[in-house]
Amino acid sequence: MAACLVGWWLDIRPWQMISWQTGDFFLGIAGSVPMLLGFWACLRWPWGPLKAIKDFSDRIIRPLFRSCTLFDLAIISLVAGIGEEMLFRGLLQTYLCERLETWLAVFLASLIFGLMHPFSGVYVALATGVGIYLGWLFLLTNNLLVAILIHGLYDFAALVYFARTPAPADSILRVTEEASLDANEPRR
Repeated sequence: MAACLVGWWLDIRPWQMISWQTGDFFLGIAGSVPMLLGFWACLRWPWGPLKAIKDFSDRIIRPLFRSCTLFDLAIISLVAGIGEEMLFRGLLQTYLCERLETWLAVFLASLIFGLMHPFSGVYVALATGVGIYLGWLFLLTNNLLVAILIHGLYDFAALVYFARTPAPADSILRVTEEASLDANEPRR
């Protein structure tokens, strides 16, 4: 909604940047594969700061979405994909491209996108990289549908994973230990 209102004020119409073309539809589906492979790799080999992101997801994301149905997760992912892509690629990137060099506009819009995902410094950097990927695909296709599909499919797969798979034993143990420590702390 914010993208539409601000876009109307700035005379940028992000909703008009969505075109239902078959080739772009399939590109959006295929374009989610690199991000999903990256997600799988982070789950499979969590090391260093990626382990902290995985632990955060196990502690916060998993319980938050555990009771959601697949339909709920699909709607959440669709709304996030449409809303964030209309705002960051459709509105912000387009606005910046009219005023700056294209590479700088894509970078700045992507950096702001990354900063809006402040789980950790590494997560901000990863989200910025995703923003650059989505921003260039939007520029190459001139169709926001591609970025919306990639973003929505990635979010859906990640949410389904965290909502439908059991928490790893080490996360359960750590959460249990933290709860035990919290219960033993004196009340103030």
